[in-house]
This record gives sequence, C-alpha cells and structure tokens, in this order.
Amino acid sequence: MVRNFIKLFLIFFFLFPKFILFGQEKQNKDSLLQIVNMHEEDTLTVNALTELSELYIYQNIDSALLYSSNALVLSENLLFDTGTAGAYRELGRINTIAGHYKKALNYFYKALKINDKLKDTLNSGRNLAGIGIIHYYQGNLDKSLDFCLNAVEIFKKKNASEDLANVYNNIGLIYSDYHKLDTARIYFDKTITIAKQIGNSKIIISALGNTARIYLFKKEYKKSVNKFLELTKKINSENDKSTLSITYSNISMIYIQLAEKYSEKKISYADSSLEYAEKALKYAEEVNSNSLRSYAYSSYTEAYKVKNNYRKAFEYLEKFTDVNDSIFNKDKINAIAAIESKYQNEKKQLIIESLQKQKAADNKIIQKQKTIITIIIVGFLIVSVLLLFLIYLYRSKNRALFLLDEKNKDILLHQEEIAAQRDKISEIAFELKKSNRTKNKLFSIIAHDLKNPFQGIIGFSEMIKEKAEESNLKTISKYAEYIYNASNQTYKFLDNLLDFTRSQIGLIKYNPEKIKLKNIIDDSITLIQCNAEEKGVSMYNETDETLTIYADEIMISTVLRNLISNAVKFTSEDGFVKITAKKSKDSVIIKIIDNGTGIKETDIPKLFKADLNFSTFGTHNEKGTGLGLVVCKDFIKKNNGTISVESEIGKGSTFTILLPANK
Repeated sequence: MVRNFIKLFLIFFFLFPKFILFGQEKQNKDSLLQIVNMHEEDTLTVNALTELSELYIYQNIDSALLYSSNALVLSENLLFDTGTAGAYRELGRINTIAGHYKKALNYFYKALKINDKLKDTLNSGRNLAGIGIIHYYQGNLDKSLDFCLNAVEIFKKKNASEDLANVYNNIGLIYSDYHKLDTARIYFDKTITIAKQIGNSKIIISALGNTARIYLFKKEYKKSVNKFLELTKKINSENDKSTLSITYSNISMIYIQLAEKYSEKKISYADSSLEYAEKALKYAEEVNSNSLRSYAYSSYTEAYKVKNNYRKAFEYLEKFTDVNDSIFNKDKINAIAAIESKYQNEKKQLIIESLQKQKAADNKIIQKQKTIITIIIVGFLIVSVLLLFLIYLYRSKNRALFLLDEKNKDILLHQEEIAAQRDKISEIAFELKKSNRTKNKLFSIIAHDLKNPFQGIIGFSEMIKEKAEESNLKTISKYAEYIYNASNQTYKFLDNLLDFTRSQIGLIKYNPEKIKLKNIIDDSITLIQCNAEEKGVSMYNETDETLTIYADEIMISTVLRNLISNAVKFTSEDGFVKITAKKSKDSVIIKIIDNGTGIKETDIPKLFKADLNFSTFGTHNEKGTGLGLVVCKDFIKKNNGTISVESEIGKGSTFTILLPANK
C-alpha cells in the first residue's frame, strides 16, 4: 500500500504553474471569459483559453480539456507556434491528471518539438519535467530522475524559481521510491524554502504532504494522519479539488494501516477509512480523473476487506481494476516507448537536415573561396616574376628560420615527454607513499594488537604453572579461560590480518561462480551460533533457498562471517540478529540487521578505513581487531558489489551488501 502513498502528491507539484488566490481566481476567470466571449481570432484569445484551462485543471478536467482544445485549434489556424506548444503542454498536463499517460506523453513530445524549434528552453524544461512525471507513474524511476535532473539544469540557468521548486518536489518523491529518505527530505526542504521566498502556498502544501508521507515509511501512522488532517484545512482554502481527493485517499489508506496495527479498534478505523474514501471519490468524480478514482476505489476495497465485507470489497476491486487497466497496460506502455522513439528519430532527422543545409552553405563558401584563390594565383604569378630576385636573397634566411623552427619543435616535444615522465614518477611516488603508510600501519597494528595478547597469554600461563603446583583448580580454570579468550581473539585478528595482507599483495584470487546464498549464510551462522547462544542472542536467516549470487564463495563467506559476528558482538542479551535478502533487477540486496548498541554517526566513516584501525568493545567487552570491516569492503569490491551501513544509537545497525545476481 505504501506505493500508493508515495505517488499521490506528485502530479500537483510541477503541473500547477501559477499561484492564484481564490478571490483573484474568480476575478481572473471573469476577465478571461470576457476576452474569449469577444470571439476575436487572435493570439490574445489563444492565451486566454490556455489560462482558463489552467484555472480549471484541478477543479473540472472536462472544462480544462474544452478550453485547451479550443486554444490548440485556434493557435494552429493562426500559425501561432508558441500558443500551439502551450496548448499541447496543457493537454499533456490534463491527460496526466486524468490518467491517460499515452495521450499525455504524445502531447508533451509535440510541445517539446515546437519548443526545440523555437529554442524556448524554459518551456522545453517544463515539458521534460512533465515527461519525467509520466515515467514515474509507469514505475521507471531511473528514466524519471534523468528527465527531472535535465529540467533542473534548465530552470537554474533561467532562474525559474517556481518551476525549480516543483521539480525538486518530484525528485524528492523519486528518492522516496528509492527509499533514500534523507535525500528525499533534503529536496522537500529545498522546495519549501523556494516556495516561501516566492509566496506560493500550493507548492508548500504539496511539499508538506510529501514530508508527512515520510512518517508512513517509519510506520508512525498516527503522526502521519494528523499531518494530513492539518493539511486538509489549508487545501480547502485553496479550492483545490484534486489535492483534496488525493489527501483524503492518503488519510483513508492510513486508517487501514491503523486498523491492521490495532486490532481492538479495527472496525472503528475501517469506518474512518470509508468516510475519507467517500470524500476522496466525491472530489475525484468532480474533477473527472481516473487516477484519483483508482486511489479512492483502492481505499474502499481495503476498508471493506478489514470489515470482512468481501462482497463490497470485490465490487470496488473490480472498479479499481477497470480504472487501473485503462491507465496501465502493456499496449499503452509499448505505445509510450514508441512515442519516445519517434521523437528521438524525428530529432535526429532534424539534425541531419540541419547538417545537410550547413554542408550546402559550406560548399557555396568553398566555391567562392576557390574563385578568390584562382584570382590570387593569377596575380601571384604576375608578381612572382618581379619577386624572384628578392626570393633568392631571402632564401638563405628563410632556410635558417625553418631549421630554427624545427629545433624549437623538437625541444617542445622533449619538454612534453619530460613532463609526462615527471607526472608518472609523481603517481608512482604517491602509490609508494600510500603503500608505505599501509605497511607502517600494519606493523603498528601487529606490534600493538599482537604483542599485548601474547603478553597476557604468557603471564596467565605462568600463573597457571604456579597455581598447578598449589593444586588450585578454580584459579587455574579462570586463567585458562583468559588464555582461551585471548588466543581466540588473537586468532581472529590474525585471520583478518592475513586476509587483508593477502588481498593487498594480490595473493587472493577472485574465482566467481553461481552460489546459493542461503547455504553460505547458514554456514556462517553455524560458526557463530555458540557465541550467540552464550549471549542469549537469537539469529534468523530469512533468505529464500532459491536465491543465488554470482561471486567468490570464500570471499563472501568471510564477509558474512565478519558481519554476523560483529552483529552478535554488539547485541545485548535477548536481542536478535536477522539476515534478509531479495533480488532487485540484476542484483541481490543482503541486509544484516541487529537491535544492538548502534554506531555513532561520527564513527561510521571510520569503519572501512585500514589506516584508522577503528575498534570498539562489544556488549560483553569483546575486543575487535579493527580490520574485519576493512577486509569486508575489499572483498565486496573485488566481487563487483557495494557495502554500506545505517545505524542509530540504542536501536541497532543495518549493514547492506549489493552483489550481482548473474555473470
């Protein structure tokens, strides 16, 4: 259900180009209608029709469609390209809101083609942002982000603050879909800052709605629903039916989440969900938008399922399916791809034609140059007879100058070669210094972290010897435990140190193959099970048996063993360590999750750096080596993957590994 929340506010950020107070809106409508009713066929009427369409777009789609269609017909009759492009863009916006994405994309590309021809970069940027919205609704996030970022560059150059705020909102939503909530929040904050500067309350409302949606990801449903309810008051003052419908759908779906979370209030929350679903559908019908209807029908379906009224749930599910199928189907997706391909081909053809025209112009210039050269040659032949004597006198001088020029070229070439050699020497020196620093750090680690445990082992061994003579078995057992722990820790340190050193000098060979992920996770858990049981830590492997990765089994086993061991180390009694994995496109995402002590935000950058040797004590004062995570990062990199960490003090840590699923 969260997917629905994420998309609900998107369309209104970019697609609302002007801010008009309610009182001003009526005044503008009256003046614009007066211009239209004069029945003058001129550009002023085209602009009035387009502006009327903009005013009605979030209140009544049919009215907006009528005015923009009339604007298109009139502008084409007048050969008014700017008006035609504006009408096409308006039709693209209307059809996007209505959920007719194929039509919308076709109109945006028609507008973009005219804007490119007119070199109207600002409106080209607006059309690119509109196309980005359609790709977002089609689930193509990468493509959507590309279009939006291209629009950002244009709006920055044009100092188009309102457009920039709108597209920042869209980018925030895309990052929300990527589950990069911190980045999304940054873009929403940028949006609000710009909107406040230009006094645009509609954009502020939209950004606040998206910010409220972040609480959904955190499952703070009550906080989220309160934020949305506060927004409805502001939206009512703007007379924005579309945003009201979307907001009520959001509220309805949140109540479903609350009903599932709090079973004792399940029916009450389901009734509240139905109440807001009814409001959402009312405004969706008034606006006449299939997209808005689908959200409302979805809310009805889920609410009736909670109430165990499956007949009603099925009834609204059928309505939702019918509307949704009219928006998303394979033929429409293929048609959208065909429209984009057609635009790109037409654009290439225009470039080819432009080059051909340029070539023809260049040929004319070359022909003129040939004529001029012929005249010059004839003149030169006439003058050359008179200059033969002078040429003879200066011949020796010219030869000397030529030889000097060649010598200068040789010197310059040698200088360039010397400079290149110096650069190469500098690079080698830098690598040597880097290697030397790593070597020195390794010696420092060995001197410190190996010397101390062995001193302890020697000392406790001597004590055991003395106590053995006294037959003091209790003390001997205690010292033997110390020796065991010190030896075990030293072995782990040596293991990580050897892995790191062998990796650095290229002794570890990368032998990738297709391996079952669950098996190597189970093996790693088995090795650490004793430590976990001793601490009372539960371990769960929630990996599908069929999931495979393409990697070096020994390296990945080492990585998993280190990460799971660390998770157990920093988890208190009765805590848990959970390993999950899922496939995403051509990659597999593995997460090692614990509810332990967590990591300070300032310490996270130190974790994967060999020269820092960063280490902390576990919940039972277990000592780390400081090299385990460095080895993990190095092995993951060799396997064409990435590793990252998210953590919060007192709540635990999540280490995320991204590895290729196939060769």
